[in-house]
Amino acid sequence: MEINKIKNLILNEVKSEGIKEFEIYINLDRSLSIESKGGKIDSFEASETTGASLRVFSDGRQGFSYCTDFSNDAVKRMVGDAAMGSSHVTPDEFRILPESAASIPTVSVYDARMKDIPEEEKIERAKALEDAALSFDSRIKRVRKAAYSESEYSVAIVSSRGLDVSHKGTFCSASVSALAEEGAESEMGSDFESARFYDGLDVKLIGKRAGENAVRLLGGRRIKTVRCPVVLENSVATDFLGVIASSFIADSVQKGKSLFAGKIGVSVGSAILNVFDDGLYPGGLGTAPVDGEGVPRQRTPLIQSGVLKGYLYDTYTATKDKVKSTGNAVRPGIKAPPSCGLTNLYIEKGTFSMEFLLSEAGTGLFVTEVMGMHTANPVSGDFSIGASGIWIENGKKAYPVKGVAIAGNIIDILKSVTALGNDLRFFGKIGAPSLLISELMVSGE
Repeated sequence: MEINKIKNLILNEVKSEGIKEFEIYINLDRSLSIESKGGKIDSFEASETTGASLRVFSDGRQGFSYCTDFSNDAVKRMVGDAAMGSSHVTPDEFRILPESAASIPTVSVYDARMKDIPEEEKIERAKALEDAALSFDSRIKRVRKAAYSESEYSVAIVSSRGLDVSHKGTFCSASVSALAEEGAESEMGSDFESARFYDGLDVKLIGKRAGENAVRLLGGRRIKTVRCPVVLENSVATDFLGVIASSFIADSVQKGKSLFAGKIGVSVGSAILNVFDDGLYPGGLGTAPVDGEGVPRQRTPLIQSGVLKGYLYDTYTATKDKVKSTGNAVRPGIKAPPSCGLTNLYIEKGTFSMEFLLSEAGTGLFVTEVMGMHTANPVSGDFSIGASGIWIENGKKAYPVKGVAIAGNIIDILKSVTALGNDLRFFGKIGAPSLLISELMVSGE
């Protein structure tokens, strides 16, 4: 069923029930997923889903319900359930709907030709991904999984505050895991990339990087415990940013679960460090004209020249703090109301090549992979995690290193950044360039 038909169906029922404060959210999604293994298609899945949710507001109370069936009875039941919820929950004076915006930004996140590209070509994409990993090096013995996926979605939001906005988008992604073997030793390497446009995805490059990630750690050695300069590869720097990502969200701040609570105007990083959440970032996975409740997306500075500048807000958290929403309401789908979250969170890139970062490190560790990042404490910033990478001598890569641990505090890492790479890369909705850290404890033998 088309979005407009669904919208009118729900609107008619809402009006017939006499509901004055409401928000309708509608989502249509088409997805495709292909997996290749051993040069053959191991999995092929295609699906289409349509759903809608309804929020009803009454004297600070919010009722919520959703449906995927648009028969008259199902719609009537959804509206009735949401209305009932709005009369039984505890009132919250900050639970309000945003006003309709005067203008909506324009973004480019939709590839009209993606759905028309033959499935056979997309199948070949998955196979080419596997082939690229296998052909990188003779030591790559097999690929565990090579997958291509894509999605096309349409969203509409209508409210009693005059909001009536719709937008659509596409994205595709590819991932591959490769196993390298040399003698009795084996190493796994993987890579992942996503893009808004079909032509923005280079599967051969993704396969090559997976192969390289597997091979480069073969022959890894142990090292002595040392305190030394460290270069964090962009993927690892992104992992660290991901640990503290929730600390920028106003909901975490208001609940006292943020590393940055009460630190606006305080130095929390190196003077060369800038961090942004940008809902309008070109081609970003979190890019859209509006957020999950229809508020225009924006670019929000979080850390500038090392100083904390602010937090990320949706309408609820903004009302609590008596500030404006930053357009950071996000939805996990139709099954839950919007909440405060990230769009495209990233550390601004610098101008330096990897060769320069290694040269400046002199003698130290180039960290290419970390293990156990989930054990890092997002509130205190403390971490002690496994790591592997490549030892640096005289500013050059010397030999692979594994079986070590790195420990410290993420705030200390942010303050110890002495150079920023020019290789900003997003891994999902979070991204970072490679970083040179002046000193970090590396535990070995």
